[in-house]
Amino acid sequence: MKKTGLVAVTAAVLMGTFATFSTTETAQAATWHKNVPSAIRGTWKEKGGDLNYKFKITSSTFKLSARLGDPQTANKVMYHHSKGSSYYYLRGHETAYTSGRELLYYKVKKTGNHIKILNYLTSLDGSSYKSSRYMPFSFYK
Repeated sequence: MKKTGLVAVTAAVLMGTFATFSTTETAQAATWHKNVPSAIRGTWKEKGGDLNYKFKITSSTFKLSARLGDPQTANKVMYHHSKGSSYYYLRGHETAYTSGRELLYYKVKKTGNHIKILNYLTSLDGSSYKSSRYMPFSFYK
């Protein structure tokens, strides 16, 4: 009888010890914030290209346009940025053709006074497709 009690107590202590020291860490999801930071706001222009691309970023909208072709315009823009990183992630609702149903995701790399832009994901009604290339030129203020 004493052995059974001792085994039960030992098992309970061991289980408590394993539960205490075997914690699981959860991954931290990116937090999206409103009002794009002033570090990347403004009108950014392509330098030396034929199409005269412009990327205009305000606190809550962005617009990618060229001399020829349709612009990509988004509102309700949110951003994610890790401290010390040169990358900013922008997410906005496309307004020209889908009335906000399409989400545009951009990765912006800022280096000094220029940025590079990547449209890394577009999502419409649950379907999404990825893009994998930066635009082949830099934008300058």
